Amino acid sequence: MKEGILRDLEDQTSPKKLRCYSCNSILPVSGFFCNQCGPPEGPCLIRDSELSFFQAILRISLLLLLFINIAIFKLEINVEKWFARNQKETKIKTSDDDFKIFFTINTGLANVRNLPNLKTSKILEALPMGTKVEILHEMHRGWSKVKYKFGSSENYKTGWIATKLLSAKSEIK
Repeated sequence: MKEGILRDLEDQTSPKKLRCYSCNSILPVSGFFCNQCGPPEGPCLIRDSELSFFQAILRISLLLLLFINIAIFKLEINVEKWFARNQKETKIKTSDDDFKIFFTINTGLANVRNLPNLKTSKILEALPMGTKVEILHEMHRGWSKVKYKFGSSENYKTGWIATKLLSAKSEIK
């Protein structure tokens, strides 16, 4: 038992030998790399000939597109007005001799607002799904001025609602 302890002490006092990861030979004390393998190679550099002209154009155009998208988002630029120039407002015909078209709410709850926007308007009421409304005026920006009855009140109220929250239905007279 004493001999085993003495051997362990001898092993701890002698310097440990480091081995090369590639060839498993003992590394010399003077250096950090193997004499057989040589110094380690650095990272590979991309040569100019490896990137073609079309690849460079593609990378530049993708970076430019990313920059434009970030600029539009950060500066809050309204892009819809650029593409909606030639669109004309169409008047929806809501009645005919044989049938009448009415609109209903197509989502769980739809907010009726005092102005046709989300930022500065206030919510007047929230109409449940299936509530009938009459469109008084439709704007090209996706808002419709509506007339509706809410609850048991006899008076009609008016407000603005997003047009995408409405579904058209027809009724035979």
